[in-house]
Amino acid sequence: MINFVRQRIKKMNMERKFMLLLFILLVAAGKSSAQDLLTYRTIKSDTILNEVDRKVPLYEFSAYSRSSELERISVEMAGNHPLGDMIARKFYLLKEYYTKEDHPFPGNPAVKVVISKPVIYESVMKIDRDIRKSVKKGELSSSDAIVIMNKVLDVAINIQSSDTRAFEKSLESCTGYKSRIDFFMNGVILKY
Repeated sequence: MINFVRQRIKKMNMERKFMLLLFILLVAAGKSSAQDLLTYRTIKSDTILNEVDRKVPLYEFSAYSRSSELERISVEMAGNHPLGDMIARKFYLLKEYYTKEDHPFPGNPAVKVVISKPVIYESVMKIDRDIRKSVKKGELSSSDAIVIMNKVLDVAINIQSSDTRAFEKSLESCTGYKSRIDFFMNGVILKY
């Protein structure tokens, strides 16, 4: 009888060890899959995210509220813009930040306009020109055009003092105005 009890205890210890090991393995496997479920990540979604990242690079820039600067710009200074006074003020601020008048030498009345970061400045000007045409043709509503131009101008104004070499390289690869708009709207995050 004592031998039977000893054998039974050994057998129970083996069963407990096996159950404990099985429990640990199940918990470890469950934790790793639970993390994927909580973040909605799978192998397929990771590859989709990577493909999206390859199509539109994502740039993050620090941004500051320009409301005080925009308020000091009068309507006379900014002029008129078909999309409204706020867009006209932002264009004034854009020109103030990106352009500088340079006199070749004293006494010469000729003035040379120097543009810092011409890729960004010219892209914004092309987007403005193409959006005006689209609104005029009725292809784009004026409210959508205002939203687009606000974002494009906010990006351009806020990145003027940042290192934008990679951004400019990606912007140069955009061929049409729709791809430029998409790049400004979806490829840039401004952190206020």
